Amino acid sequence: AEIIRETTRSVLLNGTSGASDNMSAHRNTIKYRLNKFKEAVGRDDISSPDFALALELAHWHGSRVLTTDDDRGND
Repeated sequence: AEIIRETTRSVLLNGTSGASDNMSAHRNTIKYRLNKFKEAVGRDDISSPDFALALELAHWHGSRVLTTDDDRGND
């Protein structure tokens, strides 16, 4: 899941070609990972600032920012 988040973050920052170059991955691999992210979040349009912010937070603070209180056992 982390590689898919990082790939999506890179695409939002650099575009598909830039992400391919930065991650040393084939363009089709980048597109595949991006499609997996879109499937996971259930949306095709991921260009909103909300997604960019969530990916930046996950990048700097790890996946713990993506959990809910229910996931942590808090009420």
